[in-house]
Amino acid sequence: GAAGDVGSRQGGVAPATMAATGEMPQFSHALGPKWTMQLDPTRSDGQAQTSVDILYRNKLVDVVEGGKGKGEGEGEWPIYAVLSNGEKIGADYVISCIGVAPNTSWLEGCDFDIAEDGGLRVDETMQTSVPDVYAAGDVCTLSEAITGPQFFQIRLWSQARMTAEFAAHCMVNTKEAEFLDLGFDLFTHITYFFGRKVILLGLYDGQGLGDEPEDDVVLYSRATEDTFARVLLLRGRMQGAVLVGETDLEEVCENLILSGIDLSSYGPELLDPEVELEDYFD
Repeated sequence: GAAGDVGSRQGGVAPATMAATGEMPQFSHALGPKWTMQLDPTRSDGQAQTSVDILYRNKLVDVVEGGKGKGEGEGEWPIYAVLSNGEKIGADYVISCIGVAPNTSWLEGCDFDIAEDGGLRVDETMQTSVPDVYAAGDVCTLSEAITGPQFFQIRLWSQARMTAEFAAHCMVNTKEAEFLDLGFDLFTHITYFFGRKVILLGLYDGQGLGDEPEDDVVLYSRATEDTFARVLLLRGRMQGAVLVGETDLEEVCENLILSGIDLSSYGPELLDPEVELEDYFD
């Protein structure tokens, strides 16, 4: 996978053209499809977006405090990230944003149907192309027959757990299996970042909407001292949302995405802090 992000290389460094060290691997990521476009060192316009160095084919092996085991030139940063190539990078903080690639190379030559992304292709019951062999988690590639229009596969722990539970019920053909596949109707992920709850719903970053006319895709957002909310609408119907902090909007946004109600008439007032959405859409 890709090495974790190392934050805040500051100290008066002038903006510089980005550098990428090592061969770029094929991996997916959990932050949506667009953020890496800002970090592309091969941009045709020659404009550098930020002074970030990308180090491929390395692993984060340790994080040490600035005063521990420091050598010449060390001790100027609160912490140091130690990479597998021996390099130490000073930082204010280290954020692990690790990409995932299915590990199926050991199955080459077998009868499994391998998808374009390297995963084992599974059907609507999580069964592979080999009878009575099931796959779940990061190693599988879901069939479009099971996923809804506001769902997409990202190899996250939450989806790994969901697919594993569903596969287990499908193996023994329980009654619960027919209800568990409802989780594939809408992409949902909940995590915590710097102590704040972060909820991602549906096509929160416009995944799969790149070919839609720009005028048909609208973003509304609001920010308070403790929260942030952004919703994405396609032709007036909510497709996704990003919710940070205790917004209390997750349930109503989930209902609005799944119901497909036309929200065109509300405009930006849809996220007016003075408007209790749940009173209108429950």
